[in-house]
Amino acid sequence: MAPDSERRETRDRRRFARGGRREYDREGFSPLILVVDEDADSSARSEAILAALKFAVAPARSADEALAVMRALRPNLVVARVSDPQRLERQMASSELTAAVPVLIVTDDMRAPQDLIAAIRRVLGARTVA
Repeated sequence: MAPDSERRETRDRRRFARGGRREYDREGFSPLILVVDEDADSSARSEAILAALKFAVAPARSADEALAVMRALRPNLVVARVSDPQRLERQMASSELTAAVPVLIVTDDMRAPQDLIAAIRRVLGARTVA
C-alpha cells in the first residue's frame, strides 16, 4: 500500500481513455504545412494563423532545417519566406523524398493573411484534384 503522501486526491482515471480520436470527432483532412521562415516574428504569425484555421503546422528556420524536418514528417506543402528561395527549391528537388512536395514562396504581395491563405488553398486544392 502506498504511503499517504503518494495517494491520489482524486479518483483514478487510468482506465478511462484520454487523448486521440473521440467518437464525436469529425473525420477530415488536416494538411501538414511546413513553415520555413528566417524571421522568428513572421514565422510565429504564420504559424498562429494557420493553426487557427486548423492546419497542422511544423516550423523550420532555414532550408537545412526544413530538409531535416521533412525526413521525419511528410508535409503536404512547404510555405517559405527565405532570402534565397531558389536554394531551398534546389535542395528539395535533389531528393526523391522531398521533390514531390509543393513549395509556396511567400512574396511581398502576400502580406495580408487572407492572400497567403488563398494561395495555400489554391495549391492544396490543385494537389487533391490531381
